[in-house]
Amino acid sequence: MKKMLLIVVAVLVLLCGCDPSSVRVVDTNRFGDFDINVQTALDKQANRLFPSNCPKEAGISNYDYYYQCGIFGDPSFWIVVSFVFNSQMDFDNEKERIQLNASHEVETDDSILLFNTIGNMEYYLDEKVLDGYYFILDMAIIKNRREISYFYVLWQDNAGQNKYIDMITTAKE
Repeated sequence: MKKMLLIVVAVLVLLCGCDPSSVRVVDTNRFGDFDINVQTALDKQANRLFPSNCPKEAGISNYDYYYQCGIFGDPSFWIVVSFVFNSQMDFDNEKERIQLNASHEVETDDSILLFNTIGNMEYYLDEKVLDGYYFILDMAIIKNRREISYFYVLWQDNAGQNKYIDMITTAKE
């Protein structure tokens, strides 16, 4: 009976196509080295603020990538990355690209916050598990000193609110 149960669990893991695990990366040299589920999710969203790759004339000053996946799929992840641009022209081009793609824009004294959301965060925060429901937060913070920080989240409702709160706290640091 135990062998049969193990075989069923193994088959389910293979069918969901998702390794039941989590990973955290902060090494700036590994930017863009994402799990296949993360890359697929990023590729599905057209006109996103989050960049497809590191801009040629920019350096990475901060990077934090977290990925988790349950045994039945539903991967959740966040990516935080900051680029410092070497040239004003490259900075201005990236700023323009972001502003064209953003659905919301908020200006402060020293920066511009731009973001898109997909899904309804209220459903996520209502403490009811709606298996398969997720939301996406795609955000960029443009700073006047030729620095742009990106924050991209795809979070499943069954991934755990406490981890989401931890993620927000970690991203602020």
